[in-house]
Amino acid sequence: MHPSNKNSGDNMKTYNEVLNTIFSYERFGSTPNLSAISALLEKFDNPQDKIKSVHIAGTNGKGSTANYIAEGLKAAGYKTGLFTSPFIYRFNERFQINNVPIDDDTLAKIGEKVISEAENLKNEGYFIKQFELVTAIGFVYFYEKNCDYAVIECGMGGLNDSTNVIKNPECSVIATISLDHMNILGNTVLEIAEKKSGIIKNSPVFYYPCGESDTVIKNKAKERNVSAFSPDFSSISEKNITPLGNTFVYKNNKIKTSMAGEHQIYNATLSYEVMKFLKLPEKAILEGIEKAYVPGRFEKLAENIFADGAHNREGALSLVNSVKKTGIENPVYVLSVGRDKDFAEIAKIISENAEEIILTAYNKERAVDTDSLKKYINKNVKITVTENLDKVFEMLNTEKNYIFCGSLYQISEIKIRCNNLGI
Repeated sequence: MHPSNKNSGDNMKTYNEVLNTIFSYERFGSTPNLSAISALLEKFDNPQDKIKSVHIAGTNGKGSTANYIAEGLKAAGYKTGLFTSPFIYRFNERFQINNVPIDDDTLAKIGEKVISEAENLKNEGYFIKQFELVTAIGFVYFYEKNCDYAVIECGMGGLNDSTNVIKNPECSVIATISLDHMNILGNTVLEIAEKKSGIIKNSPVFYYPCGESDTVIKNKAKERNVSAFSPDFSSISEKNITPLGNTFVYKNNKIKTSMAGEHQIYNATLSYEVMKFLKLPEKAILEGIEKAYVPGRFEKLAENIFADGAHNREGALSLVNSVKKTGIENPVYVLSVGRDKDFAEIAKIISENAEEIILTAYNKERAVDTDSLKKYINKNVKITVTENLDKVFEMLNTEKNYIFCGSLYQISEIKIRCNNLGI
């Protein structure tokens, strides 16, 4: 019997039981290849090979790019699956079809099947990691729901990322490449580019031009005997950058993004080229770009409250650029960074572009302590140290604009507090 038909409703685990089991698995392993995830998906007759897919890697911008493309496909009438990470509010957000997250019952049902097979694989010497489990759930879900396309965002890197079991993507997409996850992906941009270009298969690759990493991507494409394309950013004109989004002209099209920040102009342009390759109607492309939304990407949450992940060097640079370009006055950066990130570099970049900073910790287990952050803040900056986000919200002043940054994991906490306070 096919695994997808095994479980009867009587003994099904609840949504919370399945979620707790998923979270009990080791997050990432040191598996140097895709043997475990391949063995797991083989149990489900390789659903990833039965759906048209667009595979996306990158250090920053891959989530935004994935959403632009998924929205364009949806606008063109395709039933479109979207697999991204991390989630902001609920785990279900990681698996969406036409903007709707997987429902609790379906996640419980598919999750139980995948977990059962993962447990059985231990007898064959395969020990599945959490992200491999999550990836498998996504592929099974999109196949069972008869998606026309699946837009798949890598979790980390590319070459050995569990999403890289995709054999024949319609195309590969590589967003910006910079330093992040260096303990796993490499110590230089070139080493990281080598890992990320590992998603290039037997179809064209579209990449965000970044300079030194471009050669790695083009060489990998040449090795695979496929084309490599990058958008011509120099041809972008009439840029209008605001806290609520952007407008610009590219190839005689006036394009609007609802996501703010100058970097979104470039993410949208890359996505535009991908969607043209997929032969989507111009109207659908422009509609998709305008409708795309990802929480916590230079997002205006209230009249004087903004939030941005900015969890690595490039993200921090994009944030301070966005604040300047959009003309936000009297900005106060509220900084909290994960202990596994390059918090020293992030703190340095933010403080070099700030007059006032509030240091806090969104979570004592995950976030670096404020004393460690404080060491890297420019001495000319006014610094306030608070215990937690609740204390920050007690300090809010309507005459200032607060930029919460440093981690995507704190976005949901900030939004909850905004809603509770009615701001």
